[in-house]
Amino acid sequence: MEPAEFVKTFIKSVSRTVAIERRWDLDLGPVVGRGTVVLERPDLEESKRRHILALANTRTGTLYIIQFEARIADWDEAWPVIDTVLNRLVIDDEV
Repeated sequence: MEPAEFVKTFIKSVSRTVAIERRWDLDLGPVVGRGTVVLERPDLEESKRRHILALANTRTGTLYIIQFEARIADWDEAWPVIDTVLNRLVIDDEV
């Protein structure tokens, strides 16, 4: 399976057993991907929110999976760190 196709399959499979908060597609030239934010057991006090990003470099055949997780109660505190990492993330489309 090509990495770009795996990205779609992976996000779909991750989303089967959780509540989907949102999902999006990315097209960054040779790097394509899909992201999702899911809630695990939203009915419980210790429930978690996961931000999952799956990226495929169509030029090199490389797959990247980037995932962040925090308790829903702690998400607002965790988000600035997550946002910083995502905004500084660089993927070399030649490697």
